[in-house]
Amino acid sequence: MAITYVRRQIELNGSGDTARNSFLVTMRTLQILVCHIVVFYLAASAANAESTPDSDRLIQALEAGQISSVNGLAITRDYRRIYATQWSHSTSGRRARIVRYDYDGSRWLLAGEIFPDSAFQDYQPVLSPNEDLLLFTSTRPVDGSDEPVRQNVWVSEKAPNGEWRAPKLQAGLESDKWDGHAGLTRSGVIYFASSRNGDAGMLDIYGGSFTNNINILNNISELNSSYSESDLYVDPEHTFIIFTRYDPDREDLDLFYSLRVNDA
Repeated sequence: MAITYVRRQIELNGSGDTARNSFLVTMRTLQILVCHIVVFYLAASAANAESTPDSDRLIQALEAGQISSVNGLAITRDYRRIYATQWSHSTSGRRARIVRYDYDGSRWLLAGEIFPDSAFQDYQPVLSPNEDLLLFTSTRPVDGSDEPVRQNVWVSEKAPNGEWRAPKLQAGLESDKWDGHAGLTRSGVIYFASSRNGDAGMLDIYGGSFTNNINILNNISELNSSYSESDLYVDPEHTFIIFTRYDPDREDLDLFYSLRVNDA
C-alpha cells in the first residue's frame, strides 16, 4: 500500500501552483524514502528469519551430512552451536576428539577442536542445562600418570570469553572402571553409566548430587538389569530419563523411557 500511495503523489505533481508542486515533490521524496525504509526493514526481517536455526534445519543438516558425530551430540538451546565427536588421524593413531560447529546464518560450519592439546580419547559431549559446563568422557590419565585409563567423566567450565577451561576430573566421580554417558539436571543431579562395583549388569546407571565432592552415588536399581544400560539422556527438569539396554545374547539395543515419580 505504501508504494501505491507514492505513485498517486507523483501523478498529482504536474498541477497547481509552484508552492503546491514544491510541497508535493517534498512529500514524494519523503514517501519514497519511507518506502525504501519499509522495504529494507521487511528484507532485513526476512533475512533474520532465514538465519534463525531451529530443530527442522538441524535435522536436515544431520541428514545431509553437514554435521557429523561418531559418539554424542550436544546442542545449545538456540541451535547456533553444536558439539560433536569426530576422529582425528595422525601418525600416533586414531583419536576421538570433541569439535564445535557454529551457525553462520545459513548453515553450520566446523569451527575447530575444543581441546586440541589432548593426546587422549575425548568423546560423548554433554552440556549442562545452563550451558556453563561441558561434561565428556575421556581416557585422560589420573593422579599425574601418563597412562590412559578405561574412561572417566571429565568437566570443563566456560570462561567469561566463551572458551572452555582446562578440563578437570570431578572429585568423587572417578573410578578405575568404565564410566561415561553423563547427564546433568538443572537441580544438580548427575546420572551416568558405570561398570563399578560389579552390580546388576555389565553397565548400570548411577545417580548422585553433583557437588564439589560427590560422596553419594546410588545404583538406580529401578533402571538396571542383568544387561547393560548406557547411552542415557536425562531431562534438565529431572522429569524423565531415556537410555539404551544392550542384550549380548541378541547383540541388539533397545530404547527405554522412564518417568520420575514422587520425587524419587
